[in-house]
Amino acid sequence: MIRLVFAAMVGLIAVLVAATREPGVPIPAAAPAAADANTFDNGTIDPDGGFASQSTHDDDRVVFDKTDLITPDGLGPTYNAQSCRECHQNPISGAASQILEQRAGHLDRRGFFVDPDVHLPGGDTIRMRNLINDRAICPQAQERVPEGEPIRTSRLSLNLLGDGLVEAVADKTILALRRKQCATTAGVGTGICGVAIWVPVLEAISGNEEKRLGRFGWKNQHASLLSFAADAYLNEMGVTNCLQKDEFTKTCNPPVTADPNGADGAVTEPNDLPSFDGGSHVTCETAADAGSDGGTVEKPLADIDKFARFVRATKPPQPDQAFAGTPKVQRGRKRFNDIGCAICHTPTLATMGTGELINGGAFAVPAALGGKIFSPFSDFLLHDVGTKDNVAISGAEHFTPARYREQIRKDRAKRAARGKQDLEDWMCEEGLEDCRADLRTTQRPKGIPFYKSKACDPRRLAKSEVSAATSDLFIDVQCTANKLRTPPLWGVRLRTRLMHDGQSVVMEDAILRHQGEAKRVTDKFKGLSPQDKAAVVAFLLSL
Repeated sequence: MIRLVFAAMVGLIAVLVAATREPGVPIPAAAPAAADANTFDNGTIDPDGGFASQSTHDDDRVVFDKTDLITPDGLGPTYNAQSCRECHQNPISGAASQILEQRAGHLDRRGFFVDPDVHLPGGDTIRMRNLINDRAICPQAQERVPEGEPIRTSRLSLNLLGDGLVEAVADKTILALRRKQCATTAGVGTGICGVAIWVPVLEAISGNEEKRLGRFGWKNQHASLLSFAADAYLNEMGVTNCLQKDEFTKTCNPPVTADPNGADGAVTEPNDLPSFDGGSHVTCETAADAGSDGGTVEKPLADIDKFARFVRATKPPQPDQAFAGTPKVQRGRKRFNDIGCAICHTPTLATMGTGELINGGAFAVPAALGGKIFSPFSDFLLHDVGTKDNVAISGAEHFTPARYREQIRKDRAKRAARGKQDLEDWMCEEGLEDCRADLRTTQRPKGIPFYKSKACDPRRLAKSEVSAATSDLFIDVQCTANKLRTPPLWGVRLRTRLMHDGQSVVMEDAILRHQGEAKRVTDKFKGLSPQDKAAVVAFLLSL
């Protein structure tokens, strides 16, 4: 009976998705699940081996799980973890964990968010990041939240399982969700209207669109799993790579060798260089040339390539089938939809077609991910739900200082053409430009924070930022300060700490913390009977 109920649910999902698709467009297949969805396993989503056979997936997991060292791997100088699995392994590699990271910053005199200057005991200063690492390879490199940085937050590590499907969702699908939200639920300052931001893809091939809608991380700071992996390898583990080449401090760094295959007691720069299956390492430039010949030459892969391939091939978390079929959970799912939770926690999405190019032409959607229906329970949009994170995306940290500076300059030119104010003092304080010392200030704003200005109104952004060409990265980054991505609820039954900061440990408490755009929905939850509230919680604990 339980299996019949689950099968019926899958059929209903297919019907609902079919009803929302354009005529003549094929109905996607359901994403593959484990044979027994009550267990989690590291089987590949691609059993036919089109891009990640089981043996390839197993090899990639070994790299994902490996513990990095100072030499020869390049760990540090500051870091949060020695392996990807430290932050992503409950109950299997690629899942979530209780690990928190800390971030901080302040507002400048015009209300723009500014990353802190972190002065290390060894004398160096880390700039253009708002991440404060907890660990270091030596006392001289230990970071601390500086005095005078009043905006502080903690963020939980996120689940990665199934993110290959998320990456394969078309931009237009997410924009359609935003249009529907903003048109049907937006009220003056109180309605639900998600924000979509266009972010650089670090591996985008020259001549292709370099921006895509963000969907990964608490602030949607990345659209590509390879960009996301490169960012985490540097900023969470201190390992430089072909997409994030520069150390943010060299305090206590070991000697550097020019030999791409390394030397005893030394590291290469970047630390993570591509290698062929035989083990011979090559430079980033050589690897890029090998990948540009149409596939006739073996492409060497770095750790970040294997991280991304591993995550792309993970199977999505599945609901507890036995529990999901119970009357209480079915009742809870209906109440979840009735009160409006599903407006943001969108039950199902569909991926784009097999073979379509994404990430600036750098990745073609494989058959294992193309044309699939999946159930993440997220719209992958940013919302203000009143939890007051208030730390904006650090553009230089996530996109590299050079790439962020280049885009900001383009944006400045567009703003100048529209008569908008210049950003010289902000660029100076952020560390993106050298300029007069008197422009560097931590003076607090006299007016409102920029993220509360009309420029960040979600409905205004929904009308102005309809494509990468019309987007403004500076505005997008600054407007994220008080917003967070709708966290996917698949696998939430395994989360012991909830919300972005992990401060909620009971499901009902997490629901009640939803304010801001979600206040009306939360009020409806409060109005439910005790039995219906318990049913909603039971539904969440089935996912």
